[in-house]
Amino acid sequence: MSEINLTLPDAVMEFAGAQVASGRFSSVSNYVSALVLADQFSQEELESIWNSPKLEKLLEEGVQSGPGREWNKQELARLKQQVLDRAAGNGS
Repeated sequence: MSEINLTLPDAVMEFAGAQVASGRFSSVSNYVSALVLADQFSQEELESIWNSPKLEKLLEEGVQSGPGREWNKQELARLKQQVLDRAAGNGS
């Protein structure tokens, strides 16, 4: 296992310490390791999505569907909620 010496701003260290105090992590080191692993997983997931033939097909369909239109704030909020619901498995 490798070691690294980090200097964190006080507010960040306080937050990390609170995560340990909550019992979620046994040490600040474990918390930082979990953050790095979560970021690695996120990057791998994003890469998988961006390299997806399905995404390429959907983007092509979008381009072929004609000119775009402006969205108002309510429409955009509704669309964002639909995406979140689908991602959480709550939508169709």
